[in-house]
Amino acid sequence: MTFQVSSLSQQDFVMIQITDTHLLEYPHLEFVGMQPEQSFHAVIDLMRQQHPHIDLIVHTGDLAQSPTPLTYKGVVSGNGKYSTLRIFTPTSFNDIQHGIFA
Repeated sequence: MTFQVSSLSQQDFVMIQITDTHLLEYPHLEFVGMQPEQSFHAVIDLMRQQHPHIDLIVHTGDLAQSPTPLTYKGVVSGNGKYSTLRIFTPTSFNDIQHGIFA
C-alpha cells in the first residue's frame, strides 16, 4: 500500500483512497511475506495523523484476500475509525455475496 500526502488548505475536500489491501480473516496471517492487517492499520493511522478531517474514504481493489464475512467485518471496522462517508468498490476477485456487499 502506498500513501501520498499533499499540502491542503482548511477548506479543501479531503478524499482518501485505499486500494488492494488483500485482508485476511485473522490479523496474524501473512500474504506474500507480509501481514496485510498490520499494513492496513498503519495506513489508517497515518491517514489520521496527516488528515484529521477526511470527507470521504474510498476503499478499492482487492479488499480481501480471503473473501469471508469475518474478513469483510475487518474491512468495515478498520475504516470505521472515522465517522466519514465510506465507499467500497470490490473487484471481481472479491465475493460480493458476503459481508458488506450482501
